[in-house]
Amino acid sequence: MQALASVRQGDALPRSHTILLAEDSTDLRTLLAGALEADGHRVLQVASGTELLETARRVLHGGEEGGGLDLVVCDVRMPGMTGIAALHLLRGAGLRVPAIVITGFSDATTRAEAAANDATVLDKPVKLATLRALARQALSTTHP
Repeated sequence: MQALASVRQGDALPRSHTILLAEDSTDLRTLLAGALEADGHRVLQVASGTELLETARRVLHGGEEGGGLDLVVCDVRMPGMTGIAALHLLRGAGLRVPAIVITGFSDATTRAEAAANDATVLDKPVKLATLRALARQALSTTHP
């Protein structure tokens, strides 16, 4: 968390990034997307692990305007497949963008699975300022 201290809440990144957000709760997904869009990001929203996988593949293969993906933010427990399972498949296919996994059931196993997939864990209830800071940190590290 030390790295987060260097990122001020009001700082915005100089260019828009594409973030893929997977959350099965419509209300929470809308809230999270709004927070990320407030920082100028393009947010692609999906409601399941399966949709996360399909959308990421479509974006990475040029099926979405602006092709490319800069960050994945996903819930752990979702219909179809978990966010971590989808992230694992994407990692296996070569996707190396930063990831943040959101969970209301944080335990040692979840944290270990997230770490094995190079993902940061964000516990529910989500603090929007923390999500935005984590996103800025991840994006500034990979896209200086």
